[in-house]
Amino acid sequence: MKGLTLWYRLHKTLTSVKTKIIIILGLFSLFMVIVIGAAFYVSELQSADAKVIDIAGRQRMLTQKMTKEAYFFLTLLEVSEEELTKTRSNLAESVLLFDATIKALKNGGTVLGTDGKETLLPESSNEVKIQLEKTYEMWVSFKSSLEIITDQNVDIGSDRFYNAVKDVWENNIQILNESNKAVILLEKESEKKSKMLKTVQLSTLLLTLLCAIIAFISGKKFIINPIHRSIIDITSASSEIASTATEHAQIVSQQVSAVNETTVTMDELKASSLQSVEQAEAAASNAANALELSEKGIAALDQTFQGITQLKDKVSDIARNISNLSEQTGRIAEIANMVTDFARETKMLAMNASVEAVRAGEYGKGFSVVSQEIRTLADESKKSAILINELIESINKATLHTVMSAEEGSKASDRGLQLIMKSKDLFNDAVSSVNNVSTNSMQISMNLEQQTKAVIQVVEAMNSIHDSTKETSAGADLTKKGIEKLNEVAHDLKEMV
Repeated sequence: MKGLTLWYRLHKTLTSVKTKIIIILGLFSLFMVIVIGAAFYVSELQSADAKVIDIAGRQRMLTQKMTKEAYFFLTLLEVSEEELTKTRSNLAESVLLFDATIKALKNGGTVLGTDGKETLLPESSNEVKIQLEKTYEMWVSFKSSLEIITDQNVDIGSDRFYNAVKDVWENNIQILNESNKAVILLEKESEKKSKMLKTVQLSTLLLTLLCAIIAFISGKKFIINPIHRSIIDITSASSEIASTATEHAQIVSQQVSAVNETTVTMDELKASSLQSVEQAEAAASNAANALELSEKGIAALDQTFQGITQLKDKVSDIARNISNLSEQTGRIAEIANMVTDFARETKMLAMNASVEAVRAGEYGKGFSVVSQEIRTLADESKKSAILINELIESINKATLHTVMSAEEGSKASDRGLQLIMKSKDLFNDAVSSVNNVSTNSMQISMNLEQQTKAVIQVVEAMNSIHDSTKETSAGADLTKKGIEKLNEVAHDLKEMV
């Protein structure tokens, strides 16, 4: 309770001091803004005056320039029409610039500056305006003479042109002097504004010093003295709060130790439960895998059974086809024997034909050649028939061997089918057993999961209590350190005040 009262009083004192500091700084800032604004305003006036003086000085230069350009016509002996037109155009531009500038200097307005950009000139003071009026009156007469010179229709050899140039030459000094007077007046006004800026700067310095003195006195009266009184109260009450905070920190530390031991035990129980759940889940998963493998084995046996059955059918078909082939080869052998007999008879006929050809004498020679070819063909046919018989004998042997192998394959297929049926029965028994194991494992896993959730809830509750206790302990330590720091700050502030 004392601590709350102490903090309330300290907060109230600091809030009051903060408000007073803000007020003092706000007034001081407002004063500085006004002073800086005034200085900036005067500085801008000086910048504008500099532009005005620069442009007014240009008027003097333009006066001399226009006079020289006008006098230039009197010095010409021979000049081209193009050069004459260009010179008059340059002089006309100077006349227009001078005329626009003197009007802007007198009444204010926009004119081309010395930097080639449009410049806004302020209206001149009364004194400068009077001088510019005098200059402008002289300029009107001076301008009329220049307009004659710049007129493209006026012959440069005429008396009118000559008198205009003469008038410009005689009056340029007077208009130059009047322009100088105006420039001098503008420079004096700029000097006055410069002095005014220095006065503002000096006043700013003095007022700043005065504000600092006032701020120091006000700070001592309205800030330092209230803080000093609050420091005394803080120092007296913080000692009692520090002792109370120390006792509270010891109690909380004991609670933290007890909660730590309980939390460790619950964490171990949680880890054991989680491990049991993992083992049960692994057993259920293995049983499910075994069940799946068994079912796949049964499916594979069914496919194997179908494959062997098809293989047996194929072997039977092969045996029948080979039997048919054997019958066909027998027929081919009979035909080959017939070819052999036919070749023998053909050879006998060819021999008889040869005998008859010899008897015929000269007329039977051609027939003798034919009979010889027939006999040769008969020999070749006999040889081919013998070769065909040998091939047929080889085919018969291979066919016999193939038939025997097909019969053995059919018998082996029957034995394989019997083994597959026995294996399928064994797999069905295994599937039934594995299915029972999987169901029991899943039931165990579900029970362990429910137990683990309950343990996790208890662990979370203990962790929450543990965290709260740690936060309470940390808060007590921070309170103790804060009180000690407050004592140090109060001591330091007391020495400073």
